[in-house]
Amino acid sequence: MNKKFITMVAAAMMFAACSNDADTVKESAELAQNSQEQTPVLFGAYLNRATTRAGFAGDVALEQLKKEGFGVFGYYTDGEKYSDFAKPNFMYNEKVSGDDWTYEPVKYWPNEFGLSAVSDELDRVSFFAYGPYVEVTPGTGVVTGDHTSGIIGMTQNTVTGDPYVKYAVSTDPAKQVDFIWGVAAENSPLPIIDGAHKVTKGTPFLDLIKPAANEKIKFDFHHALSALNVQVDALFDVDAAPSTNDVDAKSKIYIRSITFEGIATEGAFNLNQAVTGASWSELCGCNTIEEGAFTIYDGLRDGREGADIKAANEKTVGLNDAIIQKSGSAGVTNEAVNLFNSTEKDKSIYIIPATSATTPLKVNVVYDVETEDDDVITTLSDGVTKGVSVTNNITKETTLNLEAGKKYILKLHLGMTSVKFEAAVTGWDETTAAEEVMLPINKGSN
Repeated sequence: MNKKFITMVAAAMMFAACSNDADTVKESAELAQNSQEQTPVLFGAYLNRATTRAGFAGDVALEQLKKEGFGVFGYYTDGEKYSDFAKPNFMYNEKVSGDDWTYEPVKYWPNEFGLSAVSDELDRVSFFAYGPYVEVTPGTGVVTGDHTSGIIGMTQNTVTGDPYVKYAVSTDPAKQVDFIWGVAAENSPLPIIDGAHKVTKGTPFLDLIKPAANEKIKFDFHHALSALNVQVDALFDVDAAPSTNDVDAKSKIYIRSITFEGIATEGAFNLNQAVTGASWSELCGCNTIEEGAFTIYDGLRDGREGADIKAANEKTVGLNDAIIQKSGSAGVTNEAVNLFNSTEKDKSIYIIPATSATTPLKVNVVYDVETEDDDVITTLSDGVTKGVSVTNNITKETTLNLEAGKKYILKLHLGMTSVKFEAAVTGWDETTAAEEVMLPINKGSN
């Protein structure tokens, strides 16, 4: 480290310690900057084309990002290149926000290299970013407040190596929070080793040295999640979609359970990743997420019902109240509705894509078809009416291979004789034609 730089910083700290006046502290910092011709670290931000849809509890929009801010981790490694031994000793979850992307306190580029420097070593700083910003306790990395979904934590400020952000999925569309991470926008003019080496578009900002005055670190933010919109309707004795039939007055269809395979409910995202090939890992950040079954709702009559629902391992929330089996619900009709708990048919939930590029999403749907019949002894879901209740259990492998930054639309057509799937993937804000997949005839069981 430049001895002259150390002396000046020490003098500035002594000067600041002699006063409790915030203005004096600021003046001392400015004095150190001017004496050393230091350059402040400046930030800029872009949102990838796919992240421009607005929404408070949903997709991050540019204006929202300015208000909510994004978090930055800075690793100063002196004359060494960034490695697993580096710590976030320059910035830890630094909030950058506002129209001019400001933060406090302002940090300055290390200034060891140059004709007037005592040392010819290169001071290197690496930067990583995520959004939207959340406040955490630095020593634990745990998000402050009651956060059980969305961004729930990150690596502590004492941990060496790459910064990780921890995320948990919510099936409630009203509680959905997007998650984005930043990489270099275009081919950044910021120098890495010398003026001839630049940061490549779509890669992290590693081993930067002091740039020209007023040069900004411009993050281009990308989605780290997939968006999933599932719509459901009923086809009563109709083989083709869309259905124009009317639901029989004495018949109803209720969703009993739905399970997805190929997504994850929680995971950790390494911010030191390029856009190409980015992936999630387990919460500990140590292993790749394995494909597993994610049950959104479980209302099956499987002998586990009782007062202690949690102990019975049943999920009783997550789906649209209108389509689940309970007294007063309309059930699934021939009008498509959101499978999840939202009145907006097109509303998505965010999911962690755990499938490989060659493993498609699989869906299991269990639903009951109930028909009123006074001559039958079975009591239906309202607890009073008698009739016939037939359970249909269908598992289907779709053609959807989940990728971060894409929106997937899955349409479930539940019928008396068959279940049909339509699947489509979009570029988050573009819609393509849906693909229809036919299923075999259902085999009902009481």
